[in-house]
Amino acid sequence: MDGGGATLITLSVPPRPTINVSSLVDLPSVIQSFAGARRSGVLQIRYGEAERRLHFTAGQLVATSGGPRGQFARAVCWSRAVTPAVVAEALKALGGDPEPSALVAHLRARGELQPDAQAEALALCAEEDVSTALGWPSPAFDIMAEAQADPWAAFQIQSGLSLGASAMLLEALRRQDERAQLGELIPDPWDVLRREQSSVAPDDEDQRLVLERCGNAAVCRYVLGHPLLPPHRALRAVVELRRVGQLRVVTAAELAQIGEQAREQGREAEAYGILERAVALGHDGVRIREVLANLAERLGDRKAAAAHCLAAVPHLATPQLMVQALKVALRLGAEPEGPLSQLVALNRSLGDDRATQDALLALIRLHENRGDRSRAMEALSEAQTLGADKVVTGTIMGRLAAAAGDAAQAALQYEQAARLATEQGRSDEAITAWRGLIQLKPERLEPARACAELLAAAGKLEEAAVVLREALPRASGAPEEVQLASWELLARLAPGDGAAHDWLAKAYAKRRDRDGATRQLRLIADRHEKAGEDQALVDTLERIVVLGGEDIDLLRRLGDAHDHLGRADAAIDAWCRACDLATEAGRLEAARQVIDHGLAHHPGSAALRARAGDTALREGERERALLEFRRAADLAGGCGDLDGAREHLQRLCSLRPDDLVARLRLVEVERELGGSDDPDTVNDALRLAVRRADYGCAVELARRRVQVSLPAARWQAQSELVELLRRSGDGPGERAAAKELLDGLLEAGAFERALEVLSRQFATHPRDPDLAQQLAEISGSLGDERMAARCYRHAVQLLQAEGRIDEARAALGQLEQVSDDDLLILAARRRLDAGEAVEWEQIRVNLESDQRKGMVERLGSESYTK
Repeated sequence: MDGGGATLITLSVPPRPTINVSSLVDLPSVIQSFAGARRSGVLQIRYGEAERRLHFTAGQLVATSGGPRGQFARAVCWSRAVTPAVVAEALKALGGDPEPSALVAHLRARGELQPDAQAEALALCAEEDVSTALGWPSPAFDIMAEAQADPWAAFQIQSGLSLGASAMLLEALRRQDERAQLGELIPDPWDVLRREQSSVAPDDEDQRLVLERCGNAAVCRYVLGHPLLPPHRALRAVVELRRVGQLRVVTAAELAQIGEQAREQGREAEAYGILERAVALGHDGVRIREVLANLAERLGDRKAAAAHCLAAVPHLATPQLMVQALKVALRLGAEPEGPLSQLVALNRSLGDDRATQDALLALIRLHENRGDRSRAMEALSEAQTLGADKVVTGTIMGRLAAAAGDAAQAALQYEQAARLATEQGRSDEAITAWRGLIQLKPERLEPARACAELLAAAGKLEEAAVVLREALPRASGAPEEVQLASWELLARLAPGDGAAHDWLAKAYAKRRDRDGATRQLRLIADRHEKAGEDQALVDTLERIVVLGGEDIDLLRRLGDAHDHLGRADAAIDAWCRACDLATEAGRLEAARQVIDHGLAHHPGSAALRARAGDTALREGERERALLEFRRAADLAGGCGDLDGAREHLQRLCSLRPDDLVARLRLVEVERELGGSDDPDTVNDALRLAVRRADYGCAVELARRRVQVSLPAARWQAQSELVELLRRSGDGPGERAAAKELLDGLLEAGAFERALEVLSRQFATHPRDPDLAQQLAEISGSLGDERMAARCYRHAVQLLQAEGRIDEARAALGQLEQVSDDDLLILAARRRLDAGEAVEWEQIRVNLESDQRKGMVERLGSESYTK
């Protein structure tokens, strides 16, 4: 089994670094030190790619690992405890390459393997590993302080393997001595052993088994791999049989023949080993080298195949065959310098200038890669003499000149080669030459642009863009026209390149090319929008607006970008500007789309609502316009924008003059703005409230109009207030307002107007004694004693009815001053004092009746006297 990895042993010594002791002592001394000092640890032995690890515990060898995979399965047969057929059957049942633990479990489950036989097989494996390691010349070995996981070593330890290290060392050294004594009789693994006729019987069973294995003839490695013999015993038996003449090693010619037979039979690996051994023994030639090269290539060893092709060259009869063999060797990966030099000489001798040039160019590249510029220049000069391609040689000359530090010459060669290759349509070579020039002269922009154009024509747009991106910053000193053309090319190659669009935008703006600048800025904006860079998008869009003027879609995008940044006011402003622009252009559908978009994000925007109303009005949707203006006014007022609210309410009122709610709201807004009511606004609202018979609102508005009216118009306002109070049925309010009005008129000396007001009041409230007295007083003061007497008489009746007797007597006193009818007044006073109702008509009738009676009596007396 393959023992890859280290063991799972837990060392008893404290962890310490790996100790390399191969330069201090030899391997046997180290093993003897482990055994003598009863040390624990892992001894790792390496020879080339091969490796063995010996695991020690207290001086005892408890495991070995690193041996060939499947060694334990063979060791079980070496112990003769299990037959090879049984092991082969078990391996087949377990998948062909099982772990030793699985193989042991399978065999023991079938009763085929006993513990003693298992221990013997493990010991045989350990002997082979130790002997192999000690047989290596000058191996490197280390003492490992910490071992890695190793299932094979863990299995050996678990199985209880414990071997004396000294004994194992002595056995391995004995085998080395024995092999040294056998000397030249030890055959090569690829030697073929042929059995000779002999009457002498084999000395022991090992020799008998070897002869049976060999048959008539067999490869030595096959014989040494006997399933019942450990390798050392099989080798010793072979040597003894050779010594007594029962086996012989065939000659080189016979090996070649046997190798050919193995190849024809399809045993390619065996044929290759045998034929190589035949060559080593001196059987060389074109045929055998050709066969070996083919076999090596088919077996995957291209290096060996190339070596055999080169070895066949001296045996070939013609230069043409030599050229063919050298090409095959180069194809297989042979070290190129020798074959190329030979090809140059052979092709020149054949007069094939084209092939000579190709070989020289390959040789030039080889010298160039190795840094041998002098030899590369020699070969290049020879190739140019033969008329080699100028593009290829020019490019190589440029590289060599650049490596030598001659930048001027290198640049010249690169440019000549690039231009010639471009003229001939050899784009790839032109690109290579231009790249060399770009690297050499990064401050020149023309080579980069030419290279990018070729790459773009070849469909390599990203590579072309990379070339320009790298070149443009380094060529800032190039002429502006060259830079402009290069940046334009980069913008076409990489439409999302922000740097290119930004540079071009600035350049176009500098040249007063507004369309070009805005076109580039729009591309930049598209890139920012795609990348979600809202702040950069805002900056770019604002640059476009400043440079190229406003645009509906542009302003809409600007609003969206502001909105993404959480700038609601800026977003609404941009959307409003877009809407205004669309409206001015008569694109009502576009305006509505912008408004709907904005309101979907900010439904509480008064500005957008107002524009929605304007748009709806333009489209003939009056009701919708009214609704939007009302919403706009409410929103503006709610956020403290009183000027805006007033504007929206004025629009609403002009559209719907009978909207009392809007007018009332306008009154409030005007008051909040100016600190007091606006007379005109209040008047408008008052007229509408009166027209709609909404006397509650009308009274309130009338009161407010009184407060803001000028003195000249205030009496009229107060008078109308009194009338409205009357209409609303607010008697106390009406009287209070009328009293206030009268007081004011009287105080101002406007008696006639006061009389007019009082007359209306008295007509409205004829049962009010106070009004009657006031009217009497004013009428009397104006000289209308008749009216005054009439009012006093009415006041007396009303005061008496209300139980205000004293006031009624006072009114009678005032009546006496304006009336000549003393009898009437006297009769009224008597009735008042008597508690009788003062009925002026009845009193008058009674007086007239009394007068008539008196007259009759007087006439009767006179008549009687006569």
